[in-house]
Amino acid sequence: AAAAALVAAPRRWAVARPGSDAENKKKVQVVVTDLPPEKLLPARRKVWLARKTLQRIDDLFLELMAEDKGAAVRLHLLEVINELGSLPKLAQELLDESSSMDSDALLPLVDSLGTQLQYAVTWTSEGDDCWNASCNVQELDEARDSFLAAVDMLLQIESL
Repeated sequence: AAAAALVAAPRRWAVARPGSDAENKKKVQVVVTDLPPEKLLPARRKVWLARKTLQRIDDLFLELMAEDKGAAVRLHLLEVINELGSLPKLAQELLDESSSMDSDALLPLVDSLGTQLQYAVTWTSEGDDCWNASCNVQELDEARDSFLAAVDMLLQIESL
């Protein structure tokens, strides 16, 4: 009978008190304020912007974690991934823009970039599923390591 009463009871969702810190929680904005060099071609501009955005996510990492654990970080990582688009297509665009670019050097970097970005997104999801704060911090630290590795890949791509 008690179980039936629990099932039949209307659900009440947790709501922040009016004027509380939870209600007034600010959304951390990841905005790149630098302008790309004018001479950059479109594919190189994508790479430059992705690197700058990931570096900005790193600068705001603690604020993003405080905002919503891994979800806030993941949201911005997914925006970077969407802006880059298909990585094989990006690699082709980079090769088309520069006849001097070494495809043997570029393709493994683009492949590793995709892997590191996917790891970062996965680690943020894992962090949200943790049952304690210590686990959450460890998982988000792994996510940070992965997207910093992606920054390194982007820097290497820019240097080709």
